Amino acid sequence: MITVTVKNAQGEPIAASNVELFSSRNEADMGVVDTLSAPSGTSTTEGVVTFHMTSTTTGSAVLTATADGMTLAQSATVTITPSLTIVAGKIGGAGWATT
Repeated sequence: MITVTVKNAQGEPIAASNVELFSSRNEADMGVVDTLSAPSGTSTTEGVVTFHMTSTTTGSAVLTATADGMTLAQSATVTITPSLTIVAGKIGGAGWATT
């Protein structure tokens, strides 16, 4: 789960802001490597938008966000690692998850 919080210069949350999340690994020359649950969302009264990201490719990605078209000052680096899911007593690869 990835949480983006939008705040003004005074540190107060900004509600109803359109927030978009981007992965550095989804550049035009690489195609779509990381899948976001939704590429954009509207911030809550607390200024929060939550995203989920999955991938089938290990490695690091830099996540950046925009709010109402303006790039937010902070970014985050996430590492994609293999995950495993146990269902009905069977073990199977479930793709990849962020950590």
